[in-house]
Amino acid sequence: MSKGRILIVLWTTSKCNLKCRYCYASAVKEKYDMDFKTAVNALDHFSGQSMKIQFAGGEPLVNYDLICKIYEYVKMRGYDAVFQMQTNGTLIDEEKANGIKKMKIAVGVSIDGPPDINEWLRGETKKAVYGIQCLAHAGIWININSVVTAQNVNRLPELADFALYLGNVAGIGLDLVRYAGRAKESTCLIKKPSAEQ
Repeated sequence: MSKGRILIVLWTTSKCNLKCRYCYASAVKEKYDMDFKTAVNALDHFSGQSMKIQFAGGEPLVNYDLICKIYEYVKMRGYDAVFQMQTNGTLIDEEKANGIKKMKIAVGVSIDGPPDINEWLRGETKKAVYGIQCLAHAGIWININSVVTAQNVNRLPELADFALYLGNVAGIGLDLVRYAGRAKESTCLIKKPSAEQ
């Protein structure tokens, strides 16, 4: 019986190009990039196992060069690995989309609702849509991940319509907002239960 793949999450950077209103990672004051040696040490530790390598952050594409180096290293060493990434999509252009296709990275893009809601919660919606379109042109299907807040919970059906419009969305995942980071400062994002409930 197969044991399946071990999940290795590589936090390629703690930096991000957006300032999402609910960002839990905003509590981390020191921003840094993962170095190649750290990534190699993690991968070599699990070299005898099948791996699922997830690129995370911050915004992982801020450190795109590291992602490319990791891919080349895994290929050179012949490790049994597949790749996935969660991104805000705003840094994807045609070149990066083609690189993502070459590396066979499964992609999740963070979108929190129809354009007006996403713009209010995350910003740079036009860039995210452009990134998704570049992925579509490269033949890449994506999943959308949405953080559910008091601001978008009633408009999730419109997110499904938006996903259909984008055309290359295979699924939608939902995460509940965390009471951490900026979400603690934005009380309008979390509906607290009343005493009567």
